[in-house]
Amino acid sequence: FVQIQRVNDIKEGPNDSMQLWAIPTAGKPRSLGVVAPQIKTAQLPATSKMLADITQLAISVENKGGVETSKEPRLPYLFKGALIQKAM
Repeated sequence: FVQIQRVNDIKEGPNDSMQLWAIPTAGKPRSLGVVAPQIKTAQLPATSKMLADITQLAISVENKGGVETSKEPRLPYLFKGALIQKAM
């Protein structure tokens, strides 16, 4: 799984969703899912294989429910940062 934590008070609008993206070293970004609103710490399912070539994660604000998993983000990234992999 991927664990993310909100560290600010930015909230999505009533018709928006924040969607987490895996950014590979080459190729298109892949959706890891929609982050539930008003949750400080979230865990989204992801396997080691899914994250093998990922160097960064990003969050975009999308229409309610997010973008289909086969599509790319509709809007620019709101946040982007390095993926830190830890054994749990």
